[in-house]
Amino acid sequence: MSIPTNTRLPTSHIAPFGVRMQVELRSQLELAAVSSGRSMNAEIVHRLENSFSSSQSSPTDAGAAANRGIARLEVELLAGKLDLILLTSAFEEAIKCLPVEVVESNTPFKSQLKMLRKHTARYAISDEDAARLNREHAAKLNAVLTEITAEIAGSQGS
Repeated sequence: MSIPTNTRLPTSHIAPFGVRMQVELRSQLELAAVSSGRSMNAEIVHRLENSFSSSQSSPTDAGAAANRGIARLEVELLAGKLDLILLTSAFEEAIKCLPVEVVESNTPFKSQLKMLRKHTARYAISDEDAARLNREHAAKLNAVLTEITAEIAGSQGS
């Protein structure tokens, strides 16, 4: 939680405060200040203010962040499974174009195809289950996007 700007004193009215730090830390701060377009002092103050605001967040905020992370991982996992199913389906369609005698006479190809079918069979689901999973993941994704949008709006308002 940052201090409202209308209660801040002009910097000319604030006594300087010297800080000793290791050279490596100073270098990191200088780089961060340049990257963010802030002075060293402004970068240090910004980071200190953020450390207090993040440490004051409630367990609910931490739980919400964890839920967003889980939802993102679930969406990524679902996308990966979908890619695998689509790839397998395309592969199966391509195999249909091959003459049967080519597929049957090539033992290594045949065994690889059998293994591929075995490993992808666990992702085979009914159309009803696919539609249900799609609705569930869309709802989770929408919830994550809503939370992120609210966080962005809240941070721009403070």
